[in-house]
Amino acid sequence: MEWEFSSDYLYVDDSVYGSFDSYEYMELYVVYLNRSTTYSFTLKTPSTGDFDLYLYCLSNGGATGSSGYSRCSVACGSGIDESISNFKPSASDKYVIIVVRSSGSGSFTLSIKEVFPIDPFTIVLVIIGILSTIGITARVYIKYRRQHRPTQPPKVDPVTPQAVDLQSQKAEHLKIMQNSTQSIICNHCQSKNDIDKRFCSNCGAEL
Repeated sequence: MEWEFSSDYLYVDDSVYGSFDSYEYMELYVVYLNRSTTYSFTLKTPSTGDFDLYLYCLSNGGATGSSGYSRCSVACGSGIDESISNFKPSASDKYVIIVVRSSGSGSFTLSIKEVFPIDPFTIVLVIIGILSTIGITARVYIKYRRQHRPTQPPKVDPVTPQAVDLQSQKAEHLKIMQNSTQSIICNHCQSKNDIDKRFCSNCGAEL
């Protein structure tokens, strides 16, 4: 296989559309790839065709055998999409993408995208940041709850009707005792006299 400038060009983060008749075999597309970048290629196939995807690194006018491709995707069956993912070129150069008709016919879409792999160290930093945020939020919430906790009202012993009645009886008894200690009752006329009196002020009887 040898490619020339007559081939169609494909650009990163772009798509091209093509089709195969029953007498066509392959379509070639040229794309420039950078060695410091990772790429993914996708071939969407029709339900009426089985197409394969090959990626070659060739200099202008160079040739290679059938097994000289850099990567390929050759899933069997009509309507099965092909893909080459996470391809990082060994050198910055022009590459040839070949869509091969294995069987059937129909239209296809070929796309290439730049992939931005996530550094494991970055993932660890993100996880640590999330955990730190959760911990700070929890501490702030606990502190807020402690500062705004409602105060408990002082305990008051319940006053029952029996307790109120008992207190009234004690008060009445105390009042009677006080009155009885400050006066004396005459045995003849039942009149109340001062405690320091010797004779009744009503009937004159001796107290």
